[in-house]
Amino acid sequence: MELRLLFFLALFASLTVDAQSTYPKIAGYVGILHPVVTFSSAGTETNFKNYYAVGLPVGINIWKFSALVFQLSLYPRCGLTPTPVK
Repeated sequence: MELRLLFFLALFASLTVDAQSTYPKIAGYVGILHPVVTFSSAGTETNFKNYYAVGLPVGINIWKFSALVFQLSLYPRCGLTPTPVK
């Protein structure tokens, strides 16, 4: 029952109607990124097999008006490789 209520509240919160917007408008975001496959000239590598990589994308969006948006995104990445135990 609690899970249904949580799902309903999340759905309701995402369906909010935006009133008339004023421009310029600024919004930022933060996320998490787990690449599954990496393609390079050295070959194809899959994540979670020999190492683990994660990215934390952050960005800012600036709306000048409804049809013109400037976006800056940065994707810092972290990687962990296994260390042999001696």
